[in-house]
Amino acid sequence: MICIFEMSYFPLIIRIHETSVLKFFSPVPIVIGIKSNKYKHMKTYNFNQYQRSRTIVGTIILLLIATMHAFRIGSYLDGDLYLYYYSFASDLIIPFGFYFLLCMQEIKFKFLRNWYVKAGIIFGLSTLTEILQAFGIYFLGVTFDMLDVLMFGIGVLLAVLFDKLLFERLIPFWKLTHLET
Repeated sequence: MICIFEMSYFPLIIRIHETSVLKFFSPVPIVIGIKSNKYKHMKTYNFNQYQRSRTIVGTIILLLIATMHAFRIGSYLDGDLYLYYYSFASDLIIPFGFYFLLCMQEIKFKFLRNWYVKAGIIFGLSTLTEILQAFGIYFLGVTFDMLDVLMFGIGVLLAVLFDKLLFERLIPFWKLTHLET
């Protein structure tokens, strides 16, 4: 019987005839595979497929956000829309993007697999920047506004809704429930 269990940079264990055990470290991720009639009931998963899905979606979202800032979309707006865009758009879309930046790391860091952990980290750090601005410490901005904190919350909430209601249903290999073990 040969059993191979591997995640990136974790020990690779090979058992031969259940008596000798060889352990070594592999720098390359290998698909989890079990070659034995005894373990046919166990499913095999390729972690690279999950990581690839997350990396593609996260990169597209971050590139869209960067494009919105690079092309200064707000400069094409007039009146109140111009004011609202420059006051709140970044406060809404940057936490949204950071949420998916953390989604890209869920495979490596198990503590990020719960949506509320990612949401709490992003909302907490975003709110911390606004609190620092209130005390005159200019970090990622210069003016304190409580509506910015509301926009941070809306941005994180939108990211969670996209993650849980849209991406889990539409994107293959997005849902990680069977990887919890």
